[in-house]
Amino acid sequence: MRLIVTANYNHTNNVISQVLRQDNEKKITYLTSENVAEFTNMGISITAPIPVAKWWNTNLFTNVYNNHYEGIYDNEEIDIAFTSFSANVTNTFTIKPGFIAEVSGFYRYRTVDQLTIVEPVYQMSVAFQKQIIQGKGTLRLNIRDPFAWTRFQGNNQYGDIDMQFRNVPDTRQVTGTFTYRFGKSTPQTQPRRRSASSQEEQNRVGGGQQ
Repeated sequence: MRLIVTANYNHTNNVISQVLRQDNEKKITYLTSENVAEFTNMGISITAPIPVAKWWNTNLFTNVYNNHYEGIYDNEEIDIAFTSFSANVTNTFTIKPGFIAEVSGFYRYRTVDQLTIVEPVYQMSVAFQKQIIQGKGTLRLNIRDPFAWTRFQGNNQYGDIDMQFRNVPDTRQVTGTFTYRFGKSTPQTQPRRRSASSQEEQNRVGGGQQ
């Protein structure tokens, strides 16, 4: 087993963040983008392919990081920091030659992103892939978030803002693909196996924020 370890640090002055503004006279609240804070991020990530058995391989990516925002909002100090972690796991099972199954998923712990405290988010996906037509064709079925676990919730607390939100989108999705390869099949022309959508979804929701 080979581990890949990466450490990172970055500091940004006058970072552009989405902030809520409240007009007490008109009794309205609106969202805008402003330079209200400095942003510091530091973290360490580990990538590890794990051969559990001849028929079972696991790829693990985990990231432990700290996000820290410091600034001024309506003459009041902002100082929000969270140490969080995220993990992405893809399990590949060889059922028989030319037929594989995947179970993958991600989890991101509570974190702060653009002054918003975001509660944990997680999701899993399942996929099946079968080679046909003497290896020239590939059938693939992807099932994303079959149990509808995905939800986004959190809060904003700074200045005169104290707001909570909760969003439960329906991210369930089933897709099927067929791929046919013309010409002579070689290891270089074999299609690269895609993950079962968990990595793409994690990036979309801010998983592994750095």
